Amino acid sequence: MKTVSQFKPEALLSTVLFCAFLALSACQSSPFSPTADALAQPPLLNSERIRQKYGSYGVEVLEADERLRVANLYSSHEGERVTRTLAIVLFSAPIPKAILPEHELIIAGGSIGEVFKHCGWQVEKENLYFDEIQAAPENARLYEMMGEIPPTDLAVHGYELFVSKNTERFSYTTIVEIHHPDYLNLDELEAIYIIDGFKDSPRKGLPAPALEIVRDALSSF
Repeated sequence: MKTVSQFKPEALLSTVLFCAFLALSACQSSPFSPTADALAQPPLLNSERIRQKYGSYGVEVLEADERLRVANLYSSHEGERVTRTLAIVLFSAPIPKAILPEHELIIAGGSIGEVFKHCGWQVEKENLYFDEIQAAPENARLYEMMGEIPPTDLAVHGYELFVSKNTERFSYTTIVEIHHPDYLNLDELEAIYIIDGFKDSPRKGLPAPALEIVRDALSSF
C-alpha cells in the first residue's frame, strides 16, 4: 500500500462501491465549441489538456493498491500544487498479461493515458455518465486542494477506459474524475465528448445513492 496523504479506509470502500456502481449502470483551453477539425480528433488526455491550459502537469498518488488508485492530477503555480482533477480509478481484475508492464508503471505513479500512449497503445473512453457534485462544506478538503476555492459545484465524469494495439483491445479500468471548476465544467465536458454521441442523449445524472457515496468519500480525506 502506498500512501502519500490521509485517506480513511471507509472512504476506500465507498469509492470501490461507487466505481462498481458506475460499471454496472452503464448502458452502453477556453470554452469548448468543437469545430469540424476538433471532432475529427479524439479528445485530449487529461494530462495533455491540463498541461496545455496551465503550462504544467503532475500526478500525485494519494492511495493505491492492486484494485484502487486515487490520484491528484495537478498543475503547479508558484511552487504550489493545484488539483485540476481528482481521479478515482478501479482497475480491471485480473490485469491482462499484455499490459502488465504498463500497469506496473502506473502503479508506480505514472499517468495512465501517457504511459499507454508512450508504449504505443491507443486510449479510448466509453462514457458512463456526467453529473455535478453540489457545493457542500463536506468537500472542504478538496476545495483546499483546488487552491482554496470557495464552495462550488464540481463536474463529475465517469467512464470505462480501453486500450488497444493491433488486434488487441482491453478494458483497463473504470474511472471517476472530479474536476476543478476553472478546468472543466459540465457543459464543457459534454462539448468535448460530443464526438462520442453522448450529446444526443439526455444528460445522465448520478443516482442519489451514488452521489451520497461520492460525498462520503470526499469528506473523508
